[in-house]
Amino acid sequence: MVAYEPPANASPIVQTFAAYINALGAFDSEGISANLDDEAFEFNVLPQAMATVKWKKQEYVAHLQETVFVTLNGGLSMTVHEIIEADNALAVYLQTDGMSKLGTPFNNEYVFMVRFVPSKMPGELPKIGMCKVFGNSAFSRDFRAEEEKKKEAK
Repeated sequence: MVAYEPPANASPIVQTFAAYINALGAFDSEGISANLDDEAFEFNVLPQAMATVKWKKQEYVAHLQETVFVTLNGGLSMTVHEIIEADNALAVYLQTDGMSKLGTPFNNEYVFMVRFVPSKMPGELPKIGMCKVFGNSAFSRDFRAEEEKKKEAK
């Protein structure tokens, strides 16, 4: 899968975000966990119409393992279109491309709003403390409907 390569002069928070989304695209649970703060991390999918809950670190990783990783086939390509950086925060416009195990294309766009906290280990990159993701809710709805249709046809 296509990975995101940050610029050579990337700030520590951009380096952390790159490591996180590359682990996410590779379905690497340990790599994802390594970039999330143990205590502060909270993940939320928006808009609220998506009816998701806020997840703490372990809940978020378990959600990925139980849903995304078992639905999609072999990872996701991640294309970063734009990063806006301010202090300890990023706003990132990115695109994911992949295929479900049932053959349904998975091509979605997102805006990630990410806040970082200092690592508790000296010399380590900062950790992600909060991540809010705005996704294409129409695509998500249609993708789930297509997957259900294919499961029922089996």
